[in-house]
Amino acid sequence: MKRASLPNKITDENHLKQVPQMDHQQIPDRSPIDRGRLGQAGARWSKLSGYLETNYSQIKALNVLLTALLALTVYACAPVFSSLQSAKLVGKDNFETAPHFTSTSFNADNENDHIQNHFGFQLGYGLSDRIDVIARYENIVGTDDNANANVFGIGPKVSLIRDRIAAYIPVGFAFGGDIDGINEFEVQPTVLFTLPVGQFIEINPSAKGIIGDDFYYAFNLGLGFSTNFKKYVIRPEYGMLFNPEESGHYGQFSIGTSIYFTRLFSKRK
Repeated sequence: MKRASLPNKITDENHLKQVPQMDHQQIPDRSPIDRGRLGQAGARWSKLSGYLETNYSQIKALNVLLTALLALTVYACAPVFSSLQSAKLVGKDNFETAPHFTSTSFNADNENDHIQNHFGFQLGYGLSDRIDVIARYENIVGTDDNANANVFGIGPKVSLIRDRIAAYIPVGFAFGGDIDGINEFEVQPTVLFTLPVGQFIEINPSAKGIIGDDFYYAFNLGLGFSTNFKKYVIRPEYGMLFNPEESGHYGQFSIGTSIYFTRLFSKRK
């Protein structure tokens, strides 16, 4: 909308008569004190405006930094989401133990923050040639304040295609710690795959959902190295965890070793 323009001069004599004439005595005169206060306020406003204009880029950068710090505070720690196993089963009456270490970071806006370390182990027992039961314990230590928590999970592992695809459904809970963000109770339905590459290497991708107070989904890519897969396997792994309602993601790198124990009256399949 255009604003109406005012004439530069009023030339109509009748118009001049209609303009009310104000007595000079009716115009209030401000005291020197009032004029001084107005001058000081104007000077302060001018100084503030100049500061904001000059330092706009720094203020914007500070705002971005504070936002990033807030995001890292919200994502103080992550659920346990590494797999560190293959689709193979240990076999009836056989055992497996797998000590491991995990380092977890949070990634957002091209920033990577190392938030926690895990120390733990898995124990597996073969109920039959198609079903194992897997138990897992983790001790989680935060990198900022050394706060820690313990996590325990247990569930069945079922072979879908022998030595190639398996389903694992652990139920877990956290206890004895004070790290925010770890659900007290959660279920992690997982699908495990194994692809042999030659005689000494196998590739072990996996996908899982984490159902608890929040929902997450994760993808892991593991490798297995061994000269005898019936006795031991060295397992490096990298994975990513996502919350569908949040930006950014968690990343984990793990290293573990599976060691198999065969009962005297049974052979590992």
